[in-house]
Amino acid sequence: MSSSKTKNDICWEALFEKYNILNQINNNGYYKILARDIKKCREPRLMCKFDHISQLPKIFKKNNLRLLALSRTEYIIGTFEVFQKLHYSDEQHLQIKSLPFHIESIQPSDLYSESISLHAAHISGMFHDVLNIKQNDMFFATVSGRMGSGNFDFFVNDVSNEMKHKISITGAQIEIDAAYETKDAFIIVEAKKQKVNDFNIRQLYYPYKTWRNKLNKEIVPVFFTVSNDIFSIFVYKFQDDNIFNSIKCIEQKHYLLTDEHIDMVEVIELCKKIKIKPEPQDVPFPQANSLERVIDLLSLLYEERLERTEITELYDFTSRQTDYYCNIGRYLGLIKKVREKDGIYYFLSERGQHIMSLPYRRKYLSIFEVIFEHGPFNEGFLWWIKQGKTISVEQVVELIEKYGHSLSESTKYRRAESLIAWLGSIDSLINRR
Repeated sequence: MSSSKTKNDICWEALFEKYNILNQINNNGYYKILARDIKKCREPRLMCKFDHISQLPKIFKKNNLRLLALSRTEYIIGTFEVFQKLHYSDEQHLQIKSLPFHIESIQPSDLYSESISLHAAHISGMFHDVLNIKQNDMFFATVSGRMGSGNFDFFVNDVSNEMKHKISITGAQIEIDAAYETKDAFIIVEAKKQKVNDFNIRQLYYPYKTWRNKLNKEIVPVFFTVSNDIFSIFVYKFQDDNIFNSIKCIEQKHYLLTDEHIDMVEVIELCKKIKIKPEPQDVPFPQANSLERVIDLLSLLYEERLERTEITELYDFTSRQTDYYCNIGRYLGLIKKVREKDGIYYFLSERGQHIMSLPYRRKYLSIFEVIFEHGPFNEGFLWWIKQGKTISVEQVVELIEKYGHSLSESTKYRRAESLIAWLGSIDSLINRR
């Protein structure tokens, strides 16, 4: 058994073997599986939650398979195209919004839950702006949570060819993170607490079809993410109500809930005056290119500790990425790890908890401070600045070796590329506007 396999990988491989699923799909084009049969191995709510391509079990990825819920008790497996790539536009053009002055229960420094982030976006006027709703028009939060879908049919594209599969839904469970209603429209929102590469169209299409059959108003599907304090709102349209893959993004906008600014000069001075700490010996040198995703992980852990497989299965991480990003948090001293009988858990250190509770400007300056306490990043940043925001991989490899990291030749170069990517991320975080 490979140690890189998740619980879902193991259980799905067992189910594929037990029910001869691959042969059934080859012969019939699909396989229907009951929730009670899945539950014999693991809870269906954990086994069937594939919000992103990265969450698909290995056997699904290998055979180009996807899964859709048909009802509360049955699922269908086949070569369906169910994921939509998410393309973020240039986030340098961020709009600044603010909360009404009399609101005290929501603070910009404490927006780590989906529900609070949605409330903040609503009352600050972000949804009004992206949906072209006048500020004084009636715009109310209405339904949310789990509910039944009712019955409907649709066609979904095949992953590998131009054919379409007909799917019939009979009372599947749907979940709406937020919905808003105006005089003329009903807006359905799917929310994520992180920047994502893609999403499962089902999250918008099933609620869309459900409420399209109930209301006479226009139904507007919206995808919403909060990452590194940036609120991103994507407005979609289904060009054909009966075709799952007819989804099209018609608008996207990005917002900050602060007018605080970080100046490059003060970041350079901060870097120069920081005392460099000894490099940790029990954690590998950072080996992932996205500083933004590190901060997303800190945000995820702010409200609760998470077991390793939970991070992999519930968020847009592969098993390997979970290890990489959790280890980066440990390298920075912001995440701690504990091994218990039922798994490995990660949680924020006292310093991590404190930093993530700070207002926008102080939070990011504190994150930069933590990074610059590490010699390769400190000297690398100053070299990068001195050389006109450029630095060679060879220069960074020299720094990694200088600070005692013994790595193979190819590994050193990959780690150097990660450090260079972080310098670009720091520059982006400073120059947001």
